[in-house]
Amino acid sequence: MHSASKNNIQCKYCSTKIPATSLKVHIQRHVGEPPFRCDVCEKTFTTKDILKVHTMRHTGERPFRCQLCEGTCKTKDQLRRHDMPHTGERPVKCQFCEKSFKNKQNLKDHIISHSVERKFRCDICEKTFKRKQCLKNHILLHITERSFCCVICDKIFKTKHNLKQHAVCHTTGRPFQCQFCEKTFTRKVCVNKHEMLHVTEQIFRCRICEKNFKSKVQCKKHEESHIGPAKRTILCDVCDKTFASKASLQKHKIIHTGERPFVCDVCQKSFGRSDVLKHHKRLHAEEKPYSCSLCDKRFKQKQCLKIHSRTHTGERPYACQLCPWKFKTSGSLRIHEKWHFGKTYDCEKCGKKFASPSGLSKHRAVHTL
Repeated sequence: MHSASKNNIQCKYCSTKIPATSLKVHIQRHVGEPPFRCDVCEKTFTTKDILKVHTMRHTGERPFRCQLCEGTCKTKDQLRRHDMPHTGERPVKCQFCEKSFKNKQNLKDHIISHSVERKFRCDICEKTFKRKQCLKNHILLHITERSFCCVICDKIFKTKHNLKQHAVCHTTGRPFQCQFCEKTFTRKVCVNKHEMLHVTEQIFRCRICEKNFKSKVQCKKHEESHIGPAKRTILCDVCDKTFASKASLQKHKIIHTGERPFVCDVCQKSFGRSDVLKHHKRLHAEEKPYSCSLCDKRFKQKQCLKIHSRTHTGERPYACQLCPWKFKTSGSLRIHEKWHFGKTYDCEKCGKKFASPSGLSKHRAVHTL
């Protein structure tokens, strides 16, 4: 929306006040088809500059190169946004709290969280929401018949976007190629994630322990390991377990639903998450590609090598927020924290207490001797 000022001119079609420099482009929306046409797909645009950026989709041209990670962008503005993770720049600040953002749109989305107004109402159950998109997502819960059907496998979806994402699994085409190697992918988001593996400089830094990561997702997931139980505010409505993020809660809920959609094609074992299946498949392979540089021990998974290396370095990156103890893995920290909150597993024969079911199970063997 354009802000009103003395230099604004009122549109004769919709009475909106538009800056004089933008009036011509605005009027084109009312009077017919935009004048600039793409020669490849015949899509039309209101300005020559927008058409120029669009044609780069067909040519693959990305003339603006990042000086820090070899990434490329189509426009200067995209390059500026791309550079922000490297520089840490977040120039737009919220007037109600101390949070800052990369751009005005992100700030606008955030400011809604400070508002008490919930102007978007569901016509079915009258529940109200602050955001229009939240209302749209909610309405899908009332829809019993999903209307978007895959023509290949007859699987049905609630939204066209979900169907489009699913359809990729049927295609043999892999149009997105890594700019550093010859590997190809079905989706652009997958090739972007893969290309980060080629970046030698790790650019996302943990704000707590200053450890570096190649992706924002990895860094955010790692930072959650530093968060103590008191700050895990998102509650599971089934078992009352708390989490630091909605994404962690969604992964956890698979435990309650029993859903295991990812099946191993070797042994038919099923899993709730795709990354767990990926790690499981390496158990079938003889290859152990990850080698310790200090003792030559080899591992099938990079994470196993990472944990093993701490036996040489003495590193204990997971610190308890309630006492001085530190641990090599996040799992060990979680087990330890249960002692502080009285969560124990008691032996029914001798009353001895344990922090984990596995510890109790090992102890029970003592009574069978």
